[in-house]
Amino acid sequence: MQILLNGIRLYGHHGVGTDEQQVGSWYEIDLAIEADVTPAALEHDDLSGTIDYSAVLRLVRQEFATPSRLLEHLACRISKSVLANFAMAQQVDICVQKIAPPMPGNVRSAAVRLSLTRE
Repeated sequence: MQILLNGIRLYGHHGVGTDEQQVGSWYEIDLAIEADVTPAALEHDDLSGTIDYSAVLRLVRQEFATPSRLLEHLACRISKSVLANFAMAQQVDICVQKIAPPMPGNVRSAAVRLSLTRE
């Protein structure tokens, strides 16, 4: 089963350029966590058999607060943290988008997509 958190909007100071680091910009994160949550789905209606979405969101916000130069690094850091903090998580698929990146032309967003599996 997948647990999805879509459209997490955060303001941060990630990027290579000085303006990106000082002024910042908006980001949007989509996160899918593959996990065996059969106990919560079939056996009991209890949070102990699944992953707490609120706890995942707190972790994403915590990792996001530390600036990264590259979206690739940010996406990998968030994914590793989810796997390290939630034993049920077997795989994390993440998309990190920088909304309206400071580049020539009309670009809605620049993004990276990453899949990381527990070893």
